[in-house]
Amino acid sequence: MVRRRRSAATKAQFLQHVTARTVTTAVDNVLPAALSLITNRPARISSLRIQYVAITTPVAFNFLVQAANGEEIYRSPLLLAGTIPRTFNATMPRNTDFGLYDNATASVAEANLLLDGCRLELWVELEV
Repeated sequence: MVRRRRSAATKAQFLQHVTARTVTTAVDNVLPAALSLITNRPARISSLRIQYVAITTPVAFNFLVQAANGEEIYRSPLLLAGTIPRTFNATMPRNTDFGLYDNATASVAEANLLLDGCRLELWVELEV
């Protein structure tokens, strides 16, 4: 059996969007505008990498990722941010629906801090 290669037109396209932010509130929503997401083209999140470090004292937090329709597709375990930067990688489920992210209503990710003062850097990879 001869295996045929797919053309470039049928392969999925992956775009990476990065934002860095200092979170000082208990709940911080990352909106599509902060990541400069394409809002007029259907997309879905395929993976997320987060680098985190506490500003002064250790901070416990978790984050959740939402699909374009607002449903929660991933919730991280409780993470502890210390004075040394750490990285956490997460792959989203493959059966997530494509959708349009709207800057006014949709939130891509939400960080929930138990104490204030954590610096987060998010790398979001979209499949379009």
